[in-house]
Amino acid sequence: MPARRGVLAGMAALPLLGWRAAAQEPLRRPAEPPARLRYGPAAPFRHEALIERARALAREPYRAPTIRHPDQLARIGYDEHRQIAMRRALAARAAGSPVAVDLFHLANFFREPVSVHLVERGTAREILYASGLFEFGPAASFAAALPDDLGFAGFRLRNAATWTEWLSFLGASYFRSPGEEGEFGISARGLAVDTAMAGGEEFPRFSAFWLEPLPGREDSLLIHALLEGPRVLGAYRIAARHRRGTIMDVEAVLFLRGDVGRLGLAPLTSMYWYGKHDRREGRDWRPEVHDSDGLLIWTAAGERVWRPLVNPPSLQQSHFGERAPRGFGLMQRERRFGQYEDPLTHYEKRPSLWVEPRGDWGGGALHLVELPVAGEFNDNVVAFWVSDRPAAAGSEHRFAYRLHWLSGEPYPSGLARIAATRTGTFGVHDPRSTKFAVDIEGPGLARAGGAVAFAVSAPRGRVERNHIMRIDGPQRWRAIFEYAPADGEPVDLEGVLRGADGAALSETWRFRFVPRA
Repeated sequence: MPARRGVLAGMAALPLLGWRAAAQEPLRRPAEPPARLRYGPAAPFRHEALIERARALAREPYRAPTIRHPDQLARIGYDEHRQIAMRRALAARAAGSPVAVDLFHLANFFREPVSVHLVERGTAREILYASGLFEFGPAASFAAALPDDLGFAGFRLRNAATWTEWLSFLGASYFRSPGEEGEFGISARGLAVDTAMAGGEEFPRFSAFWLEPLPGREDSLLIHALLEGPRVLGAYRIAARHRRGTIMDVEAVLFLRGDVGRLGLAPLTSMYWYGKHDRREGRDWRPEVHDSDGLLIWTAAGERVWRPLVNPPSLQQSHFGERAPRGFGLMQRERRFGQYEDPLTHYEKRPSLWVEPRGDWGGGALHLVELPVAGEFNDNVVAFWVSDRPAAAGSEHRFAYRLHWLSGEPYPSGLARIAATRTGTFGVHDPRSTKFAVDIEGPGLARAGGAVAFAVSAPRGRVERNHIMRIDGPQRWRAIFEYAPADGEPVDLEGVLRGADGAALSETWRFRFVPRA
C-alpha cells in the first residue's frame, strides 16, 4: 500500500514513498502461525459508552502513546513494511460477515499501536498480536523475537471471498479507499487541527477501533473509533459500505481539552504536482502527475464552482463561502491514460472524494491549503471546513457527513463543466500577460448557438482579448483570454459561460493566479 504524507502530516504520520531502510543483519525465521486468532476477554460495548469515555478523557491531562520496542520497529523500513502481510486464512472476521479485517503490522513510520476489537451482539473482544499472524517475507526473520504486546498499526477491509481491498485506516487519523477503479490516491482524515497555522499542525490519532458487522447488509461494516490528541478527544461512528465505490456515513462527537485555532472538519488530503496549466513546473516526462486536479464546491446557494489546483511557489490559502456548502470534494477529473502515460501509478484511476454535510453545519468557511512540492511523493493539498463557532477548551462539537469515494461527482448538476485549464505566454500582446485557454464541455452546449460568452473578471489587473470558439464537436467550447497582473500578489480569477439571455450555462471557474519570478 503506497503512502505519502511528508509535507502535511510529517514523517510521524506516514512514510515517504521511496525511502529505503539501511542494510540489516540476517534475521531469524518467524514463528509458525497460530491455529487461530487470539482474543482478549469479552466486554460489553455501546457507542454511547465510547462517547462518555472520550468526554472523561478530555478532562484528564494528555498522555502520549507508549512506543513499544522502538529498536525492533526501527528495523522495519518502507520496503520491509510493504512485504509484511497478514496471513489470509487468519484475517479477522465476525461470524456471518463477508468483510475480512486484514491487520497492519507496526513499523518504523508506524510506531504508535492501535487496538482493534470485534463487536458481536453488544460484546467486544480485542484482537491480540502474535508474530505468527503475519508473513514477513525476506526482511522479517527477527519477527519471532517480537513480544505479544506489540499491537497493530491499523487495518484494512477486504471482501472475504475475493480478497479485494476497499478501505484502510493507517497512520494518525488517515483513511483511504481505492474507489471504483481500484487505485489508492487521495486520503481522508478524522480531523485537522491548526493546519497551516503559525504554531504548527497537531495530528490527533485514532487509538482504538471497534468493528461491528451490520446484519443483512453485505459488504458493510460499522466502525467505532476513539480519537485522541493533546487538545481534542473524539468518538466516531462510521458506517462503511462497498458497492460502486465506497460510501461512508461519519458521525463524530468532539471534546476539546484545549483551545484550537482552526478546527478542520472532514479534511481531505491529496497530491498535486503539475497538470495542463502548469506543466512547466514538472521536471518529468509524463504529461501530468496528480491524485486530484481540482476542488469542486456545491455552495449553499446552489452554485457549482470548479477551482483547479495549483502547485504554488509558496504556501497558499483560499477560503470559500459563509455557510456550509451542500457538498465539496477534491476531484480527479482527467480520466484519460494518455494524459499521464504511467502504467505503474495509473493516476487516471485514482478516486475522487466528495463530502456531503449532514445536518446544519452553520456558518464558517471552506479552506483550501496548497503547498509547493517538487515531486509526487508528498501530499501538498488539503481541504476542510472550519465553523465560525469558537473551538474553545471545554466545548463540545457534533457533526455528521457522508463520504463518496467515486470516479466522478455523486450529484451532477446538468451544467457544462470545466474540462481543462491551460496557460502559456507565447503570442501574448503584453509581456507581463499570461494567456488562458479554458475548455468547457456538456451536452447542453450543442443547443447554445453562437451567442455565448465567457464572462471572466479579476479584482486587480486586466483581462483582455477575451473570445470563445467551438472546438471538437458541438458539445465543447474554448474560452481564450489574456490576463496582465497589476502587481506580484496572487489574485483569484473568475469566469462562467453565459448564454444570450445571461443565464449561466456552465459551472463557475475560479483560478488562483500566482505570479512567479
